[in-house]
Amino acid sequence: MKNNLVNFQLKSVCALSDPQLESIETIIDPKNEKHYRVGQKPLTDAPSGTARILNTVIGEDGLPWDLGCYYLTYLTVYEADLASISKYATSLSEFYDFCRDGGFDPLLDISSKRNRPIFRFRDHLQRSVRDGLIVGTTANGKIGDVVRFFRWLMEDQNYSFKNPPFTNNSMFISFAKGEGKIGHKLVVSTDARIKSFPKPMLPSEDVIMDDGRLRPLPALEQEALINILENHKNREMELIFLFALSTGARIQSVLTLRHQHFRVEADPNSFVPLATGWGTLVDTKAAKKDVLMIPPFIQNALAIYSHSERANNLFKKYCAKRKILPTDEALGECYLFLTNQGNPLYDSKADLKTFDPTQNRATLRLGDNVRKFIERQILPIMRKQFGEAYHFQFHDLRATYGMNLVDECNKLVSKGEMDASAVLPYVQTRLNHTDSKITERYLGFRKRNQQTSEILATYQDTLQDRIALLLNRGVND
Repeated sequence: MKNNLVNFQLKSVCALSDPQLESIETIIDPKNEKHYRVGQKPLTDAPSGTARILNTVIGEDGLPWDLGCYYLTYLTVYEADLASISKYATSLSEFYDFCRDGGFDPLLDISSKRNRPIFRFRDHLQRSVRDGLIVGTTANGKIGDVVRFFRWLMEDQNYSFKNPPFTNNSMFISFAKGEGKIGHKLVVSTDARIKSFPKPMLPSEDVIMDDGRLRPLPALEQEALINILENHKNREMELIFLFALSTGARIQSVLTLRHQHFRVEADPNSFVPLATGWGTLVDTKAAKKDVLMIPPFIQNALAIYSHSERANNLFKKYCAKRKILPTDEALGECYLFLTNQGNPLYDSKADLKTFDPTQNRATLRLGDNVRKFIERQILPIMRKQFGEAYHFQFHDLRATYGMNLVDECNKLVSKGEMDASAVLPYVQTRLNHTDSKITERYLGFRKRNQQTSEILATYQDTLQDRIALLLNRGVND
């Protein structure tokens, strides 16, 4: 992000010419000694609030784009997902620089469609796609972010254009809901949209399209991964990966778990439900509500870790950095997994709206430590065993969990202990799929890829025992 403000405490949003202006403060940029004037006035039509990181749009010339900054401030007040706002800021900064470099106003109102800023930017992005600098979906996302800004300008701020920057195209589409009913949805597109075509999936490709191209790890690769975690002796990474493999949780959910979730009474022989998403401290994609079913051996391992001396020492570092008392209440709300310096691995959406006087970061934490662990500790070993072209991403653990679940259900069906018609709704619920068609991809994966020869017949029976043994080893070390 360009020139983000840290620990921004919103007091007002106004122009320097605003008649209600209370005061004007001059700010000096220490890098280039340029002077900026900032006005303040009481808020009347917006709630007061704070944000640890306020995204801005500042061009390569060091000057802020007032409307772009106002738009992002507006979103910071009214929107919950600051990670998405960061993405909008990147696209707007790119658009603003493109217009400045071309010597024209980003809001240029001109009759010639091809010369309007948004279409000139669209052509620029399409050239980048043709040159292989970005992919079509990325280009379409960037133009969509700019369109979103113009919509806000026209619909919320009543900004008028003689020649609208783009034309809306609306249509109703029908789709099948998970329960088999037909739903209808109004889809609004624009003529500025960049057509993008997803990479086709080859018949022999061992991936599942589920929020990206996910590759379920075959049994041998799961065993190799567990061996790496066991030998590396990084307890936090070990628990993070095993939790995802055993629950199907996304990275933002795993890394925003709190101590309070594992300091509760739980049946040692039953799965423990954990509510996630909107209204909880555990993040999910788009704040969608979900319930993770945590296996008892995982719940027990994380409970032991939560009470461990190492976790307590990291919690004290966490409190010292934030200048708060290490109380039981603070411990309950503290992230379960922290770095060696006592920092979170992922910035929760709830915490990003909490003022922290010690905050000095201008970027979001989004699990980069986990991705670096994969790159530096997992991939080199896996490539020695499975070839230099081997690829693995954390999100593949979700697909691996889903396929393990399907395999277990199929075993119960073959034994006559589960009805075949119950497999789809059961797996769909556990993976929290809105559309049953996505779940069907899991059910048809084995047949499509003919990988049954790679599945060890006894592996599913021993997977939980294998993980439980590894977790118990960590406890006794």
